[in-house]
Amino acid sequence: MKIINRIVKVLIISTLLLSLSACVKAWTKTDKPIDGPKKKFNVTLPAGWIWFSIDRKAVTATRDGLNIQSMRFGFWTYEKAFKSLKKKPKSGMLPSELAELIVAVYRKSKLTKNAKILENSPYTIDGNVGFKLRISYNDNHGLRFMRMTYGFGVKDGIYVLSYNAPILLYYNRDLSDFGQAVKTFRVAAKKK
Repeated sequence: MKIINRIVKVLIISTLLLSLSACVKAWTKTDKPIDGPKKKFNVTLPAGWIWFSIDRKAVTATRDGLNIQSMRFGFWTYEKAFKSLKKKPKSGMLPSELAELIVAVYRKSKLTKNAKILENSPYTIDGNVGFKLRISYNDNHGLRFMRMTYGFGVKDGIYVLSYNAPILLYYNRDLSDFGQAVKTFRVAAKKK
């Protein structure tokens, strides 16, 4: 019963936040490819998803509210990635090494410090060899979440694509939407 009450509260708060954010015009709904910050990539979201990019590092998307489910697509230079870690990523790192750094970031976060690694395997995105990482964790109220993260390094930085949702109902329901978006993800061509 506590979990159901928590979900109802999250839905109400998410609806209010979405309503308020609509006044700011930060959220956008589109069926066309979205250019990421600094046009480092583009991705097409499934129908019904809305997105914003406030931090100029990533595109964040949701269908029902950020606490219900979210997708995030971003690029960080090696110098600016993983600021909370002593060990920094660098060009030429193996995908498995980058995945280990992502796990370290999750373990340092208050929200995901109790993360359980369910999968850590190779994965190719837009022709780039990378990793696929799946974790589960409980939030501060005991609600269990699942997060799927893909990533890969290029010469000047790292791309990270993630999907996060409560396991109860939402994770499996919207996982295929994330898979669809990942298939459309394209690194921008270098200008000559």
